Amino acid sequence: MIADLILLGTPRSVGRFTGVRAIHEARSALEAMRALAAQPSPPDAVVFADGDKSLEAADVARVLAPLEAGAADLVIGSRVLGPRARELGLWRRLGHGVALNLIRLLYRQRYTDVGPLRAIRFPALVALGMREPGGGWAVEMQVRAARTGLRVVEVPVSSGVGRAPTARNLALVVYRTLRTIVRYATAR
Repeated sequence: MIADLILLGTPRSVGRFTGVRAIHEARSALEAMRALAAQPSPPDAVVFADGDKSLEAADVARVLAPLEAGAADLVIGSRVLGPRARELGLWRRLGHGVALNLIRLLYRQRYTDVGPLRAIRFPALVALGMREPGGGWAVEMQVRAARTGLRVVEVPVSSGVGRAPTARNLALVVYRTLRTIVRYATAR
């Protein structure tokens, strides 16, 4: 499988990931997706990762495995299922808990994490019609996947535990996340 790894946020050293071409995108995942769609031969799959220096090569392989096996259209790396779940911190766990319970209530879809690492088949990504340019991107992908019936699998990862966000950044992320969840619940 040929996959592109999109690192969001601050630049970092990527190292080598087997079968993956690393691309840094400081602006947004939406911009990265548009750039890939404009290529003459887009990748089979895309891996999106937070660029917070917590990415582990084994986790990239772990999220690609269900796609390669044909068992999923979208794979979410779950820190909650991973070995470092206790390191997430109270505020991050509470914020994700609110968002994930709202998704379960409104979309009848159960997720354990708004994962920092996810792999998706490129045609499925394009079909989702993603529009969120910033902080609501990850949850928009999960909500749209639930609405369109994509086969979603979660796998345990160690990546994305990184430093806790500042209070201001946390407030922005919570606002964008909740706004995205509710907006798609009220849209037809």
